[in-house]
Order: sequence, then structure tokens, then C-alpha cells
Amino acid sequence: MRNDTVKYMSLFDRFKKQQQAPAAKKPAAAPKQPQHEKTVREEVAGARPEVAKQKKAGGGQYAHHVLIRPVISEKSTRLHSSNQYVFIVAPAANKIMIQKAIFETYNARPKAVKIIRLRGKVMTSRGMYRGVRKDYKKAVVVMPKGVTLPIYESV
Repeated sequence: MRNDTVKYMSLFDRFKKQQQAPAAKKPAAAPKQPQHEKTVREEVAGARPEVAKQKKAGGGQYAHHVLIRPVISEKSTRLHSSNQYVFIVAPAANKIMIQKAIFETYNARPKAVKIIRLRGKVMTSRGMYRGVRKDYKKAVVVMPKGVTLPIYESV
């Protein structure tokens, strides 16, 4: 048993020596970094200056997490005639997050956002089994006059 502890202690000594050794050495000169190569996005932006001028809010990183999908139903198509669009959104999303996500996705600023939290529907029981659908959150996005969103293109 004593020999095992000696082995482990020597192992710990090695770690101590490695930690102390680099501190004593002088830092070497940093190698030269290669020239920055243009990415495809930078090349496209350089070719078309109007694309480079477009500014997006929020960095374009979380829009697909906030807007889950548009709701396509009879009621939502009726609302479409009055410039209102219905989306199912993330349960943690608030009005500001939804506005930013709409701007990132469709490049248009909404006039107003209304949020509705809906409980999951309790399904009928079949014998001893009973189920509940998931809770979800809907957002009605009101757009200014003359601005339309291309929601029905993929349907």
C-alpha cells in the first residue's frame, strides 16, 4: 500500500513541475498569422453593395428559436386581410423578442405584437390512457399598411 501512495505522489510532483516550468521560460515570438481570406459572404457583399448596406437587428442568431411556425387557418387568413399575421412562438418569448425575430426573418418592422398563452387540450380517455397536448404561445403580429410578409409562399 505504501508503494502505491509513493507512485501517486510522484505523479503529482510531475504536474507541479510542469506548471512551474513554463513560467520560468520567456515567451517565444508569436508566429505570423496568414493573410485573412475572404469568406463567401464577404465576397458576395463586395460584389453587391446594396446587400452590404442592409442592417439586421439582433445579430440574426435567435429568430429561428423564437418563431416556431406561422399558423395557417381560416381565422389567420381572415386576419391576413387586415395586415395581421399569426405565429406560434417559443413559450419564453416576449414582445420585444418577437419584434426582433420578425425583423430578422422578413426585414420589416411590425407595428404591434399581441401574445396569447394557450393551455394544452385534454384528450379523451381510452380505457386507462388519458393525454394532454402541449401548452403553447401564439403571437398576432400587426404590420403597417402596405407591408406584407411572404408566409404563404411555401404552402
